Amino acid sequence: MPELGTVDLSEEQTEEMAGVKVETCTEAIPQTAVTSNDRQIEIPTEHADVVPPEAEEVSAMEVVAINALANVETGQNNQEALIYKELTVETQTIEEHLKILRQLELEAIQKIQELQQEKERLNKEVNELTGLYQSL
Repeated sequence: MPELGTVDLSEEQTEEMAGVKVETCTEAIPQTAVTSNDRQIEIPTEHADVVPPEAEEVSAMEVVAINALANVETGQNNQEALIYKELTVETQTIEEHLKILRQLELEAIQKIQELQQEKERLNKEVNELTGLYQSL
């Protein structure tokens, strides 16, 4: 007798509620494999009546678990996509700031050169005035 608040379902009812129809495949399906040089080769199926272990019936709980795992992976992929987008935006911002800093650096270098030229001009003028003063 099930506890209060629980439902005791058979495997078929559980599969039906999960929307899963379990069938066993017994016909031979030719399989292909891709080699290291991207050629497809056919792998012959020797015994069509032998069902490989991968083709065993999957219970509804396993399907639910697989779907949950897929949802978690999708969530992780979405989170990774958001992180990638944020990093891309941050990278673009950093690149823009670097462009501004390079421009400021060029302007500063130009200003320094102008000031050095002005200093040289003023030094010449001081030397000329000093020479005139000493000659008086």
